[in-house]
Amino acid sequence: MLRMFTVRLILDLLVVSVTENSASDLFFMVKKTTAKGFTAGYTFSRERFELEETRTFTKQGHTIIKTVPVQQDGFFNTIYIGVTF
Repeated sequence: MLRMFTVRLILDLLVVSVTENSASDLFFMVKKTTAKGFTAGYTFSRERFELEETRTFTKQGHTIIKTVPVQQDGFFNTIYIGVTF
């Protein structure tokens, strides 16, 4: 009787850390692929990303406005469903 309520759930778990130039990205992934090729998964990650900021510089009486890239860290959640073929 108890066997009727037991659900067999086998998941792929993966933790990946990528280090580059004294900064690192971290990914935690959970995925399930069925025998028919359907895939569902979730990824939680801490990643670096770049934003652009406008900065104003004044030199010898001339004002220059430049757009410079600024690196920041963020947390991201990704949920996906698909078919593997």
